[in-house]
Amino acid sequence: MLSRSDDHWTATTADDARAVLSDDRLIVAPVPDEGPSGGVRRLRAAACRFAEGAQHVDRRARVEAELARVDPAALAAAARSYAERWPGAPVSDRVRRAATAALAECLGADDPIAAADAVLAVAPAYFPGADDAAEAAADEALPHLRAALGAPDGDTETAWITLLLQGCDASGALVEAARAAGLTIEDALRRRPPLPALRRVAAEDVVVAGTAIRAGERVVVDVVAASDPEVVTFGLGRRPCPASAHARAVASVLLEVVPDPPPDPHPR
Repeated sequence: MLSRSDDHWTATTADDARAVLSDDRLIVAPVPDEGPSGGVRRLRAAACRFAEGAQHVDRRARVEAELARVDPAALAAAARSYAERWPGAPVSDRVRRAATAALAECLGADDPIAAADAVLAVAPAYFPGADDAAEAAADEALPHLRAALGAPDGDTETAWITLLLQGCDASGALVEAARAAGLTIEDALRRRPPLPALRRVAAEDVVVAGTAIRAGERVVVDVVAASDPEVVTFGLGRRPCPASAHARAVASVLLEVVPDPPPDPHPR
């Protein structure tokens, strides 16, 4: 059974998470196709992440085809080569930039470093709910990102940007959590996953995991409580993450090689 809070249902076991994530009547909330042409709101509307039905299937197939060209071992090696760059940046930013530049290089970007810098400006506005300032910064950075990628066509460009944005913060959060708690990447995936909750909304009245959910009600999968990285952290059913091997490879090497920040010369 799912538990009920003020405004949503929550799945807190692996079995309930499986039931929620496998049911095609529980969907990702749609995003409006609005905003300036080429801006972050239009990017969301074009992304696989926020699509459903046939549109999601088509977009996901393009993302998977691009990702299939990237060998996880080659990606990890590229991440290692970028790990010493940006020496003055905070560790979390260095991890994000190295992971993103590595993926951009493996996808075939013209300028992986410029792409990584632009992705860091776009990422805070990728998910719905970003404030106006974050969206404005993303709108300003997106033309630079597209120029740095040099993708052969619009669909490929959207697939590349989707992969880079979703990998950027996930890699950074995963390595940061592992470092802070002294965990391996596998333990961090289970205990401090980069995406602690997965959200769905009921497209119609439905009974899932023994719970009657009305159309329009929201359901949240508590990834930490469900505590199963293979089933929950990387998704399940219709929308599993296609990059679990890539994520593990990059995070493991960056946890190993990105140096700790220098000690504060003037501690308080």
